[in-house]
Amino acid sequence: MRNNALADKISGLINLDELVFDLTLSVAALVVYRLIVPRDGFLFMKTGVVEMIVIILCVLFFTALFFAGILRKYDELSEDCRLGIYPPAGNRIHAIDRLNKWMAETPFVGFLLGACIFVGINGLFILMPMDLYKAVTKIAVDAGREDANQFIVMFTLFLAGMSVILAGVTLLKGLQSLMKWFTITIIPFLAAVVMWITSIIYFAYLFGAVGVILFILISSGLVAGIVLLKVYFRDREITDIPVLEKVVPPVRMIVIPIFTALAMMAWNEMILISSANQLADNHISIDMANIFPYLLLGGLIPIRAVILFAPPVKPLNIVIAGAAFAWFFINLDSVIVTLSNLVISLR
Repeated sequence: MRNNALADKISGLINLDELVFDLTLSVAALVVYRLIVPRDGFLFMKTGVVEMIVIILCVLFFTALFFAGILRKYDELSEDCRLGIYPPAGNRIHAIDRLNKWMAETPFVGFLLGACIFVGINGLFILMPMDLYKAVTKIAVDAGREDANQFIVMFTLFLAGMSVILAGVTLLKGLQSLMKWFTITIIPFLAAVVMWITSIIYFAYLFGAVGVILFILISSGLVAGIVLLKVYFRDREITDIPVLEKVVPPVRMIVIPIFTALAMMAWNEMILISSANQLADNHISIDMANIFPYLLLGGLIPIRAVILFAPPVKPLNIVIAGAAFAWFFINLDSVIVTLSNLVISLR
């Protein structure tokens, strides 16, 4: 009981998942930009196609998972307000409680949150893999008529779309929440559905009839398995199972934010390198003022902004997030000169 009371008190002051995200980002910025880059250079200076695919799939999956968690928290807060259990009875009601209650009960706020996540998810899906699309498109163009790689772009789109879809199916509860998720992630959803057919052709070229059968069985089995697990366990309060009751909350509050922050950190470095190369191509100086607009489109900054102001809002999270991002850019600025020298030396 004491542990539950302490957990409730902490959750009343701060959103733990956001705190973990910010701390992970701060520590990663310190380790990468102060220790690794000065000694060994940038980790993703020469990223291969396979490594790029893995990074992008991780970024898409964990970012989508984090966004799905935001929607879940908002739905739970709205339900608590509807039932009259938020703000908690007996507690002193502060201005932030009134703000969160108003946000949870106002349909326009829910629509605005969904619209922001729509822009974030679909924007990431379209803009983030641009370098990857260039790489796999070159492979496809260079492939012969009997080469499976002529369909590699379609297969890449299928994998990217599936990573976003599975994140929502895994975390969200109820048919209504799922339909909202499919609407928000409409571009990755359509890409996964349409490109699934083309991916069958890709595997037919790779492994013949056996490849087609295996791809259909594995992809269909994966989706069916997750849906069945969701219907029979997740939507029936999986946390009622004693073992999972202890496992699920730490995974949701700690593990997912850590992997999301690390994935976004990796992608941010790839954006940093790509933007520096583009600036050099246009004979523009490589400095923070010129790189910042690229970072703004890269995902980390707008994603953190959406997370920060999604209900329930906690003032302490806003302060910590501001400090974490200031620390991140201070560390990033320390390696801009190194990056500029590297890019110029490779030309």
